[in-house]
Amino acid sequence: FELLPCDNNPSVQCGPGIELGWRYNVLHNHKPIDEYEEERCKKRIPKYHLKEPPSRRLRHIKLKRFGFTEKEINDAERSCARRRRELEKSVARMRRDRIYELKE
Repeated sequence: FELLPCDNNPSVQCGPGIELGWRYNVLHNHKPIDEYEEERCKKRIPKYHLKEPPSRRLRHIKLKRFGFTEKEINDAERSCARRRRELEKSVARMRRDRIYELKE
């Protein structure tokens, strides 16, 4: 699979987001889907959804390992932070609008 720095996900709390790309190597770890799913169930971590997301530093390390430059990572991080601020402003605006609607 391929990792990409993601700059358009405002739900990322710190550092650049990481997303999976569409390129993959068919010959790498090729298994029938039933076999893969059976193995995956055995390896699955209980309560995985409660696990903390990776830290900013760990995101940087993973992206560097996949060949991204410091500049690309920092640009994605800044863009993600900007989108997060825009989302926060939008949510605050929606709450204000809702309060005004209720007053009328």
